[in-house]
Amino acid sequence: MVYKVNLVNESSFNIDLQQLASVLQKQLDEHYTPIWGIGAEIELEVSDSDMDLILKDNTDVVGALGYHVYEGYAKPTAFVFVKTSMDDGFPYSAVASHELLEMLTNPFVNLFVDASANDGGIFLTKFVFREICDAVEEYTYQIDNTWVSDFVTPYWFYETESGNKYDYLGKLTSSLAIGQGGYYSYYMCYIGSGYQEYYDKKAKPRPHRICKH
Repeated sequence: MVYKVNLVNESSFNIDLQQLASVLQKQLDEHYTPIWGIGAEIELEVSDSDMDLILKDNTDVVGALGYHVYEGYAKPTAFVFVKTSMDDGFPYSAVASHELLEMLTNPFVNLFVDASANDGGIFLTKFVFREICDAVEEYTYQIDNTWVSDFVTPYWFYETESGNKYDYLGKLTSSLAIGQGGYYSYYMCYIGSGYQEYYDKKAKPRPHRICKH
């Protein structure tokens, strides 16, 4: 699937949306989509989008330069706070990249990855929130002289053999590692509260099921 993302400037700054959209599109097409398999087309101020990426002046969440949400909105929506980012000394274009990539990878803010193989154990099941820029949020690089965000690859969530990159820039050296200033969120389930099945108890029993998982 290819999502349509609506890029909107609601800030008081005169931002070249066409140039920003071009950079973000290049990052998607050349770096992100080949790794994650999720595509998107960025358009400017359209009404029929699948997702919105909105630039505003000041944050409404203490400590946040941007965030993405779904609950309470008609579609997945990301906010980038331009003035707050400037005051913090962090390029708002990198914040836009960060929020765009995370919104595409976790559009309804409800996806976790079972990372128990490398950090769980016999009695624990560890579910890591599928946010792909938080662990490397201080790492940025340039496309056409515009800063964008680093992001982790699917290998970051799993224990893998050497040779696989854990993030696009190759800064991290192991799964679930974090860069300087980075973090990740997770949920830990204890024994007896992990994988279970919910099924129709009124249905007539069958000797076989179509698929176990």
